[in-house]
Amino acid sequence: MGHEVVSKQVGDRQVRFKNSKALSKRRHDDTLVLDYGQNGNWTQHDLRRTGATMMQALGISLDVIDRCQNHVLAGSRVRRHYLHHDYAEEKKHAWNLLGDRLSAVLSSTYEHTPNESMLSFPAYAAPETRTPS
Repeated sequence: MGHEVVSKQVGDRQVRFKNSKALSKRRHDDTLVLDYGQNGNWTQHDLRRTGATMMQALGISLDVIDRCQNHVLAGSRVRRHYLHHDYAEEKKHAWNLLGDRLSAVLSSTYEHTPNESMLSFPAYAAPETRTPS
């Protein structure tokens, strides 16, 4: 699903923040309004930013996070010409860690305390990336 399609679908489900009439064959409701709309609307980029931030908190390297988001990496043309590792295993590991974390948060047995930071995931950090205290 393309970026534009997701953007339209998210927007069509947060109509309280739009000054537009309903378009034919498209949703026009508030089913994706979060927190009763107290913090305004959100976009698919908010999901990307949250996922990237959660990956960072899980100890995933910034290089791998960038590749998970398909960012074009800065660097010399020569470097891009010669270095072709696709980071497939590293990206798979990162997505699996994030998926496990999201599953834990969404499970009925997960207890999120009011004072817990959403970015504090010590129990779920990648063992090989933890730094000793």
